[in-house]
Amino acid sequence: MIYRYFFFALLFLSFNNLRSQSDTLPHPGKVTFDSIRFVNGSRQAAKIIEISDKYVKYKNPLNLDGPVFSVRKKDVAGFILKDGCMDLKQQGFENCVKDPTYGIIEEKKFKRAIISIDLLQLMGKHLQINADYIFKNRKNGIGVSGNLGFLDPYDRYTFDVLETRMLFSGGSYKKKYIGFDFKIFPSPHKTITYYCSFGIDFGQAYLQKVIITPSGWQATSGGYFYLNRTEKTVTDETTYIGYRFNNGFIWRITPHIICQGLITIGANQFSYYVAGEEKRVNTIHPKITGGLTIGYAF
Repeated sequence: MIYRYFFFALLFLSFNNLRSQSDTLPHPGKVTFDSIRFVNGSRQAAKIIEISDKYVKYKNPLNLDGPVFSVRKKDVAGFILKDGCMDLKQQGFENCVKDPTYGIIEEKKFKRAIISIDLLQLMGKHLQINADYIFKNRKNGIGVSGNLGFLDPYDRYTFDVLETRMLFSGGSYKKKYIGFDFKIFPSPHKTITYYCSFGIDFGQAYLQKVIITPSGWQATSGGYFYLNRTEKTVTDETTYIGYRFNNGFIWRITPHIICQGLITIGANQFSYYVAGEEKRVNTIHPKITGGLTIGYAF
């Protein structure tokens, strides 16, 4: 009889021991460690060590003597701690969720119209004024530019300037022209915003060409002959049309002070009459240029 009571007592103690152990083991729906939730939806159990301006450092909670891991803060959607949430409102986190609108310029602070001047063109003795307008949807915009050059197109020095050199041959100098661009903003407008654009410009230009003319055979003292040639540099006034694709950025230093930079690839099509001939010639030359503007937004 005593063995029966002993058996039931042992069974009771074993049951209580198993119950207390089950309360300490992780199970679905219960957070037992700190965790990091990433923007791609995944979650990583972690012992968070440090949160800096750019990185989050953590350890594997099951191996605290192991290495320290580091992830970029912009890849983190939120933090969930054993004792609740940890918000980083200065980084756009609230209730352990990253606000998708964080950093986007509010509508009431957004300035759509920009007037600017190109600093790189000024260095090349050109005056270029740009006017841009961003549509209400904030995904597209238009740009208009006007450019006037101050160099003498008949001065040889003009074609020694880097901007006048054409790829592969000769040189060109754009005296005055206007341009139009259609801009595309693939991401929301923040302090720095990327854009791409397609554009066209047209106006007056000058082409410099080197004409080589044979002038007869010349004998040497060794009995050899060579062909004499004369070189003549000519400048033709032309009209042109330029086609371009731009990659650039808008940096809103303040709500009103704007800096823009861009890199342009494209081609210029020149059209001119050949001297002494009644025919018009069209030539196409590739181009690579850049721009840096400072302006005012309103």
